[in-house]
Amino acid sequence: ALICNPYEIDDASEVIHRALTMPEDERILRMNYLRRREKLNDVNYWTKSFLSAMGSLQTQEDHDDIGSISMPAVTLDDFDEYLAK
Repeated sequence: ALICNPYEIDDASEVIHRALTMPEDERILRMNYLRRREKLNDVNYWTKSFLSAMGSLQTQEDHDDIGSISMPAVTLDDFDEYLAK
């Protein structure tokens, strides 16, 4: 995989040119690495990673240290109240 910002036209064109002129052995190596990474990081991996990251956030009730990442606990009543507006 080659990374580029699609909003940077000059950079994107350089990356496209690089991809089109890349030696075959490098293309094969990059593709094999990409396929191996995608096989390991499937939807189950991403789901577990996401839920793990969400679980690491602390609610205000759990922790009140200054500077820690926190978010208020959300209940179903909060959604009902929001939807009623």
